[in-house]
Amino acid sequence: MKEFIHYKVTKILFTIPLATNLARKKTISDILLGLIESRKVQFHEIALHVAGKAKTASTERRIQGFFKDFNFDFCKVCCALALFLPQKKVFLS
Repeated sequence: MKEFIHYKVTKILFTIPLATNLARKKTISDILLGLIESRKVQFHEIALHVAGKAKTASTERRIQGFFKDFNFDFCKVCCALALFLPQKKVFLS
């Protein structure tokens, strides 16, 4: 079940052009899935929930490097996150 959700989230994120590089697209999907699973925003907590064979410290450094070097188009990020909201009336604050 977890792999199915990971596949669906990755497929959705790949439809939105947040990054052109395949490695960055995978990193974005890993970070988002780590955020969802950990329910925390600290890089160490996200790294604990990123799938892979790398050590947690290595994954944490990869996340740090990603945020250091990558510039977000926040309109596209907002559209991507809106896809995960329920399809009913939502109140944002």
